[in-house]
Amino acid sequence: MWFQNGLQGIKEERSMMRGSYDPVRNMSEYVVPVARYSLSATLESGQTFRWNKEQDTDQDAWWGVIGSRIYRVESKNDLLIFNSPGEWNEWNEVVTYFRVSESIDEVHAKFPRDKATEAAVLFCRGMRIVKQEPWECLASFILSSNKQIIQIRQMVNSLCQNLGQPLDPQRNLYTFPDVSRVARSDESELRAMRMGYRAPYLLDASRMIDGGHIEWDRIRDMDLEEARIELMKLPGVGRKVADCVLLFGFGFFKAFPVDVWIERVLNEIYFEGLNVKRSVMYEFIQTYFGEYGGYVQQYLFHWIRTGAVDTKEYRVFPVE
Repeated sequence: MWFQNGLQGIKEERSMMRGSYDPVRNMSEYVVPVARYSLSATLESGQTFRWNKEQDTDQDAWWGVIGSRIYRVESKNDLLIFNSPGEWNEWNEVVTYFRVSESIDEVHAKFPRDKATEAAVLFCRGMRIVKQEPWECLASFILSSNKQIIQIRQMVNSLCQNLGQPLDPQRNLYTFPDVSRVARSDESELRAMRMGYRAPYLLDASRMIDGGHIEWDRIRDMDLEEARIELMKLPGVGRKVADCVLLFGFGFFKAFPVDVWIERVLNEIYFEGLNVKRSVMYEFIQTYFGEYGGYVQQYLFHWIRTGAVDTKEYRVFPVE
């Protein structure tokens, strides 16, 4: 009975999806029902850096590029509304990117239940983890070292403007340069984009991948630890960057990036304000946060970074 009901639900949801083309605007549209989806929380939470909020509007609407295609995405009344220029009916790429088939309630049900996670879920209502192209994700997080989100966006946009293909320069929409294009550049070219000491890391990483010096194409099929070790062979990739790429690029939901924000929240809430060793912290993460630990991490990260939280109010229990 459950299986039959499930199939019926899928059929009903698909019947509500609809596509159309407006020749006056020269735009195609695809509408998908998705409950509780916040594009603002998703796209402003530091996991992706190339979506621009539509100006002069109160709508939760964003412009960006996936692959070689421009998309406008809007969340409205439990619908995601996708637009793309011209006649277009291949929506799987953008639908997959935004994980519209994912049940956020089922994801939340896998979170550990404590005061901090419940507050983070409430604050980040509707946030999803998107499914990025792995190379773009890797390059972006190599550039993220010791930078604020706005600065990371500037460097990533500069990389696209200089090495990508223009799609709509007025909207600052370019393709992300593929790995071979970056590998053919040189360090001075990248430094001119204000990447600083990150330039040789990005260049060397692109050349290692392009030259087949790591098993890039096998990472998705590895287990988490093996995949992390493989990524950390790349210059500029420590555990935090590797876990970001595994989570946001390869879909390893158990990968749990630890930066200064997350270290702070874990120490304050789960370790009574003590500054524990990273080895202790990683062991706790592995056992406590479970298979959707990376999802929990993103909620905690966005909550603690933007919510003006007094973490002492959310202490859960002492950890021995």
